[in-house]
Amino acid sequence: GDVIEHLANLDGFLRSCLLHLRPGGSIVLSTPNPWYWRFPLKAALFGRVTCNAEHALWLCPVTLAQLVARYGLEATDVEFGSRYLRDRLMPLPKGLRHTSFHVTLRRRPA
Repeated sequence: GDVIEHLANLDGFLRSCLLHLRPGGSIVLSTPNPWYWRFPLKAALFGRVTCNAEHALWLCPVTLAQLVARYGLEATDVEFGSRYLRDRLMPLPKGLRHTSFHVTLRRRPA
């Protein structure tokens, strides 16, 4: 589920992933999509975006891939999704219309 954005210690989390994954093993993460169309709109209109007070950070597919690569992990199979039908039907690019994205992190083979 949506957990990674709540973590204050990504270094510890990613090291733990490496410790528990076999080479070629994988873990699936889901996190809110910071480029979901409502967030940039709110920022433009109100000068800020409100979000869950328990969130420690925002990650997009690009920054997540760059981060995990430092730990010998590879971000693959990025999929966008939304629980709202209106978002799934909206004529916007996937990266803008969906509230979340899901990614598979694979440990690179030894």
